[in-house]
Amino acid sequence: MVSAHQAKHLLKIPALKADVIMLNLEDGVPKEKKEIARIVSGIILSNLKDIDKEIVIRVNPLTEGGIEDIKFLDQFNFNAFRIPKVKSPKEIEIVKKLTNKDIHLSVETKETFFELKDFN
Repeated sequence: MVSAHQAKHLLKIPALKADVIMLNLEDGVPKEKKEIARIVSGIILSNLKDIDKEIVIRVNPLTEGGIEDIKFLDQFNFNAFRIPKVKSPKEIEIVKKLTNKDIHLSVETKETFFELKDFN
């Protein structure tokens, strides 16, 4: 997992010995650096060519900038979005309308866990 506001860390992605790299725009990024993290991630992604790793982007919660993250970053070459703090199937429907990329869910509360039967 690489904090997306740290360009020097993002530049090391091709050399990292990992099968999956997660660009973290959420908890690892200070609030005042969220926008720059989104932009820096886009720049880095647009310059990654022939990468042999899966790239997943952990966006912010949908009500805290995650929708904007998805709308901006969806245009770049990577594999999946990780959606944190998912609360309802409706949130997943919103994400499905914004992207055709794979969607990884982060179930972080017992309330959501007990509602998983309602997720498709």
